[in-house]
Amino acid sequence: MILYLTLLTGIIADTAGLRKFNILKQQKKYDMNGEYIRKCIEELRNLPDIFIHESWKMEMKDIEGYCFDYPLFVIDENLAIIEFKKSIKMF
Repeated sequence: MILYLTLLTGIIADTAGLRKFNILKQQKKYDMNGEYIRKCIEELRNLPDIFIHESWKMEMKDIEGYCFDYPLFVIDENLAIIEFKKSIKMF
């Protein structure tokens, strides 16, 4: 019974290794039109659907046209994964 409960809670380490949660894929799948994003992030409310999930791909003319006041690029996801993998190897 204890083994079953630990499996349910994810306590036992599996052999799959480090898993990367693809945020962009998930938000496109579950919030296709960006309704949740628009509700929670005021700066992104007026963006068209084409840019709602990838606002960093906007050109300067688009940014100015939508009065866009939001950081274009905060974290390089691939670099963050590499740094994280390095940090856990230390332990």
